[in-house]
Amino acid sequence: MFKTSTLRFPYNNDTQKYFTAIAVGIFILGFTASIYAFYPGWMSVDSAVQYYEARHNHYSDWQPVLMAWWWSLLNKIYEGPALFLIQNVATYWTSLLILYFATRRIIGRTAVLFLLAGFIPGLLFPLGQIWKDVVFAVLLVLCFSNALRIDSLKKTPSWLERAFFFLALTLAYGVKTNGITAIPFVILYWIHAEQPIWSKLKKLGVTLCVTIGVVSLASVAVPQKNITRAYGMQYTQSYDLLAISVATKTNLLPDYINNKIKPLNKPLADYYYIGSNNLLFYNTAAGDLRTTNAQDADDLKEKWIAAIKAHPLTYIKHRTKVFASLLRIGEKTPAWVAQAKIVDTSIPFVFKANAFSDALKFTESSLPQFYYPWIYCLTLLLTLIFWRFLLPSLKAFYLTLQISAWAFVIPHFIITPASDYRYLYYMYFCAVVAVIISIGSVSMRLQKKLYSQT
Repeated sequence: MFKTSTLRFPYNNDTQKYFTAIAVGIFILGFTASIYAFYPGWMSVDSAVQYYEARHNHYSDWQPVLMAWWWSLLNKIYEGPALFLIQNVATYWTSLLILYFATRRIIGRTAVLFLLAGFIPGLLFPLGQIWKDVVFAVLLVLCFSNALRIDSLKKTPSWLERAFFFLALTLAYGVKTNGITAIPFVILYWIHAEQPIWSKLKKLGVTLCVTIGVVSLASVAVPQKNITRAYGMQYTQSYDLLAISVATKTNLLPDYINNKIKPLNKPLADYYYIGSNNLLFYNTAAGDLRTTNAQDADDLKEKWIAAIKAHPLTYIKHRTKVFASLLRIGEKTPAWVAQAKIVDTSIPFVFKANAFSDALKFTESSLPQFYYPWIYCLTLLLTLIFWRFLLPSLKAFYLTLQISAWAFVIPHFIITPASDYRYLYYMYFCAVVAVIISIGSVSMRLQKKLYSQT
C-alpha cells in the first residue's frame, strides 16, 4: 500500500482539495438532478401492488414482504413513493461519495470517476423506479463502500456503524431474498477490514453467524399472520414445465393449470417464447395461474422436479436460452428497463415527465449498449486481467466484490423468470466499480514509476 506521503508525486494536498470539491459538487448535482428527474418516484405494477400492501398492512410473499412493510413505515411519515425514492437516491449517491473518500488517497484523482459514473444511464435510469432490485443494489453497494472506508481508515467502527451495517443488509436481503448469495461476501469483507489479524476460519465463522442473523431478523420482522403464502417460484416452475412440454410434445403441466387454460383451447406451443412466461401465466380464462393452495404448489413443484430429471438436456437448453436472453446475447434491443410513470391511475400521485427523464428514456434507443447485461458481465470478467496490477490495499475489496457479483449472477441461470434489465442491476454496479478500481490502480503504478525515473 502506498503511504500518504508517497502520494505527493501525483496528488498533493492542494490537488486533493480541488478534486474533493469537484466530487462533492458532482454529488450535490447528481442528487438534485435525480430527484428532479424521478420525483415522486416511478411505480410499475409490482410497485403499485407493494404500495397497496403497505397501506393495508397485509402482505403476499409473491413480492418481498419486508419491502412493503418498510414502505408502510415510510408512509407513516409521508404517504406515497417519494420517501422511498429519496432513500434510494440518497443511498446511491452517498455510496459513490464514500467510495471517493475511501479511495482518494489510494488511487488519487481517479477516485472522482466514482461520482461521474453515477450518471451512466445503465445505472441511473432504473433508479427512478421503486423496485426491489434497485433497493437491494444500492444498499449492498453502500455496505461495501462503508466497509472499504473502514478498511482505508484502519479504524475500529463504532457499534452504531455496525448496527447500521447489519440493518442495511437485513433490509437488502428482505427486499431481494435471492441476493443472499452475494450478502456473505460483503459481511466477510467488513470483518476482514475490521479484524485483519483474525484467522480465515474465524472470519468465515463470524460471517456465517452474521449472515444467519440477517436472514433471521428479516424473517421475523413481519408477523406471519399478516402474510399470505404465494410460492414465488411457481412462475419459473410453470415456465420450465411449459418449455419441456413443448419440446417433448407432451403435456407435463399439473391439472390445476390445465383446467385454467383449457377453455382457451390453444396448443401449448402458442404460450411459449423466450424471455417471459406471461402468455401462459397471465393469459388464462380464470385470471392468472398464481395459486396460494399448498397442494397445488406442491403438485407443481413435484412435476417440475420430475420433468427436469426426465429431460435434463431439454431443461438446460431452455434455461440457456432464457439466460442468454436475460444477458441480451445476440439481441439488438435492450430488454424492459424502466417505466417513467405511475401505472395505476387510482394512486393519488403524479409524475410529470421532464427534460432529464426524457433524456434518460431516450438512451434506451439511442445508446442501447448501456442496457446489455452481457457487456457488464464481460467487463467484470476482463477487469480480472488487472488483478496483478491492483494496489495491495484494494485487493481484498476487489476480490470480495467480484465474488459477490458472480455469486449473484450465476443462480439466475436457474431462477430467471424473464429478461428484465433490472434483475442484474447489482452486477452493473460491481462492474463499474471494478473498472474504476482497475484504472486507478494501473494509473497510480504508472505515475509512481514515472516519478521514480525523474
